[in-house]
Amino acid sequence: MTAGVLAPLASSTLDLPPGSYIYSILERSGAYAVISSDDSLRLFDGATLRLQAGGLVERTHAGVTGLRAFDDAGNVWLTAGRDGCVRCWDLRSGKKAAEVRSGMVDPNYCQLVDEHATHTLFREWVTFPIAGL
Repeated sequence: MTAGVLAPLASSTLDLPPGSYIYSILERSGAYAVISSDDSLRLFDGATLRLQAGGLVERTHAGVTGLRAFDDAGNVWLTAGRDGCVRCWDLRSGKKAAEVRSGMVDPNYCQLVDEHATHTLFREWVTFPIAGL
């Protein structure tokens, strides 16, 4: 049996700066969220691989480490970073909606656990309910 060659269906740089690499990709409602080595959060259309309008948050952290979806529509995303913060981003407004600071700058304390159903953000040592989202 001869192995076939797979052809790419689409490709994109996702408007990343040269030399950047992707840490995490998550999908919600046909859109994909990406965190990358330039410490950005990008939201792009899954069909066209184009950046969505308002879908770029630069400098999310000083060393972004984690990404989780907060809603099924893909409008609200949580990021964690080596700066000891967990941040909630509302991409409808393009702004930070909430922030939790640990007071410790340690990547081991910046892990996100998805507890979407209760809208509670869990970290290794603190539980912080995010109201209004």
